[in-house]
Amino acid sequence: ELMGRFSIKSMIIKKWRSCFWISYGDNQLLFFRSRSDFEEWVSNPFLTKLERDGLVKLTVDFRHALSEPNVVGYSSTQLQNKEYSKQGMLCQF
Repeated sequence: ELMGRFSIKSMIIKKWRSCFWISYGDNQLLFFRSRSDFEEWVSNPFLTKLERDGLVKLTVDFRHALSEPNVVGYSSTQLQNKEYSKQGMLCQF
């Protein structure tokens, strides 16, 4: 699990939310609101494609996104610690 900000509202009010991520295939990261959303996504055969896609909060496709305009590549920044008043010390990159 990790803390993230995915919506415009959470970025503006700077509110961190717990989320869950997996590596999917060779080139994708999928982010879910919770581990239970992931378990529902992976194990429920009765979900429609729309319902299954709705459980995924964010998809990052490192290979296919490179063909999009204004995307040159991906890199991570150095890992840094930052102190937050409510969550305490968090690592960011």
